[in-house]
Amino acid sequence: MIYRSKPKPKHKDVIKACTAGLLCFFLSPLFDFIGLHYVSAIVERMLVMSYPIFVLILSALLNRKRMPIRHLGAVFLVGGGLFLAVGGWDLHAVKANMTGAVLIILSAIFYAVYLVVSGRLVHEIGSIRMNAYGLSAASLAIAVYTAIQAAGEQPVNLFSYDAQMYGLFIIIAVATTVVPFIFMLEGIKRIGAERGALISIAGPVITIFLGVLFLNERLSLVQWLGCFLVLFVISLLEYRKRKR
Repeated sequence: MIYRSKPKPKHKDVIKACTAGLLCFFLSPLFDFIGLHYVSAIVERMLVMSYPIFVLILSALLNRKRMPIRHLGAVFLVGGGLFLAVGGWDLHAVKANMTGAVLIILSAIFYAVYLVVSGRLVHEIGSIRMNAYGLSAASLAIAVYTAIQAAGEQPVNLFSYDAQMYGLFIIIAVATTVVPFIFMLEGIKRIGAERGALISIAGPVITIFLGVLFLNERLSLVQWLGCFLVLFVISLLEYRKRKR
């Protein structure tokens, strides 16, 4: 069997891949980490989980079709789960977390846009190329951002760490960024952006459970109810699709 690689991508596709990479690998994590200065890690994880809602909305708008009732119901149920998970009845907490919440929701929107764009583009240029273009553009943006910070009021010295730390940075970058996103893009190619978003929403929930086990973090009863509601909605949607 002869393997033929995909033809050289068009310039507009390269630009789209780089733009998607900037959204996913630079702007989304940047807004997320800045938002963490204002909210707790648990609240951050809950807010990040809102990105599948924006994927469903963006997909419906781009395809110019009415959102299916099951997806519309999923949007409202997941939104309700997030409301419970954040503990939204405490107005004082909402006011205190407003700045961080807005930043993290923007991060979720950027990520949702990336998922929708990648779902359309990955078929044209392939997951490896798209990941490479996106990471390259994001790396350049991070270098520029770091240089601006170094010249400003927050100086950054990238060469002040021990040698072991740089090895750890490389392992983290490859194991938690490059490999997972290659797998994600391959999955999106096979099942689409909408289903990929609905399945991957379980990731932050799993992170919360691991945080409780290994970091001794604690959730209130309302937060647990929100997590279980989100998991129930995802499981129900996937069961219905597999049954059909």
